[in-house]
Amino acid sequence: MSTARITLAIPFYGRTDFLGTAIASIRRQSVRDWVALVIDDCSPSNEAQALVAGLDDPRIGYIRNERNLGLAGNWNRCIEASGTPLVALLHGDDELMPDYVEKMLAAHERWQDAAAVFCGAQVIDGQGVRMFSFRDHVKQWLLPSRAQPFELAGESGVISLLRGNFIMCPTLCYKRSLFEKLRFSADWRMVLDVDFYLRALIADRSFVGLPDVAYRYRRHATQVTAECERNLQLFSEETALWSWAAREAHSLGWHRAAKVARNMTIIKLQLGYYILADALRLQLGDAWKKTVQLGATWAASRRL
Repeated sequence: MSTARITLAIPFYGRTDFLGTAIASIRRQSVRDWVALVIDDCSPSNEAQALVAGLDDPRIGYIRNERNLGLAGNWNRCIEASGTPLVALLHGDDELMPDYVEKMLAAHERWQDAAAVFCGAQVIDGQGVRMFSFRDHVKQWLLPSRAQPFELAGESGVISLLRGNFIMCPTLCYKRSLFEKLRFSADWRMVLDVDFYLRALIADRSFVGLPDVAYRYRRHATQVTAECERNLQLFSEETALWSWAAREAHSLGWHRAAKVARNMTIIKLQLGYYILADALRLQLGDAWKKTVQLGATWAASRRL
């Protein structure tokens, strides 16, 4: 029986272009106190199963869902299938730095009441080369602290995230017991991570952020995130989630948080940036669609 304290679970669907690299980064960890699972959400081929079987590593397992669960459902399945006290959801096109597990185990030992711990991430392109991302660069300035670990809890934690989500979702290492009452919600496609953080904070859970960079986050043109930014699903979902957060905070008497949520400042700023970028590239149709969405966001903020 394994005595590992952390499961590195990969929610997988589709092509295996980067899966081998992701698993290789797991096997390079500086400590061996881990097990890994690839949870295949009914991919069209058996390439992922063959890849895992070819490794012949008893620490790395493969599970294929009986039916397609979708993004949120497969994330929840990863948690449920993990038999360790801690679990991290490594995206199949990302990489861990060699000290990721070591840092997460140490952090959870130090902050034993934390529901999850997250860290900084290095952004890489499709070839694994470090790249500059304006959006991710801005997130660094939203952090409560860039030099010291910090805690997100209660109303102040909600306010921090509503001012701008600075958490790189796949860097999180969760305490599995957190999921006894909470789940990722299938109501969302693009903001299911922020929705989960907000609901956890409202339920009196806390998160700890580390200044350490221990994760490599890949941005490439085929990502679902890029597609949904183009079709505005991300901004539409953010507007709806911030509206919900405003109402929820108001009901709790968290008036500062309710005000931040109602303003939707970060959503408006992001839309303004993309409108300007589209205009400069003479993509006027895209700029107009985002302008319409910006108007809808303004209207929503005024109704709250």
